[in-house]
Amino acid sequence: MGSSNTPPEPGNERMYFVRREEIPVLGQLVAERSLSELSQVSNFRHELKTLLEQRGVEPDITQDLLVAAGEASNNACVHGGGGRCCVFASDDRLVVRVSDNGPGISAEYLARAVFETGFSSIGTCGMGYTLMLGFADRIWLATDPTGTVVQLEKCLVGTASH
Repeated sequence: MGSSNTPPEPGNERMYFVRREEIPVLGQLVAERSLSELSQVSNFRHELKTLLEQRGVEPDITQDLLVAAGEASNNACVHGGGGRCCVFASDDRLVVRVSDNGPGISAEYLARAVFETGFSSIGTCGMGYTLMLGFADRIWLATDPTGTVVQLEKCLVGTASH
């Protein structure tokens, strides 16, 4: 996969495993927050909800993105020791990018962590990626020993899958 800043053509692809430099920048940065503890995840979700409401995003789409972004943010705090959330907006989509500097997801567990409902290597519920896959329209994931980046896309018009 190249490092183009445009998303792939629509199709069945919803999950992309890439290097961090291959994650496209989609839209304009509209919010950014540091996450060093779980209490900040709640604050971020509240700010994201307010932003979505101000943009006139439908309640169902808002809820989908809040769940997916909350899971990605929780993962950054629990597994990555904290991180950073950025929100990008364009006319037709909202993008939430969550990054951390943790140990990354081990190659040994990557497929199970993402696709196996309830899988956890550290005794958590193991539902994060299941929920993200259920509520985001497209996910970009880059993970290595220097950290993890999860980018969630949610279409705001016509082509949303939920």
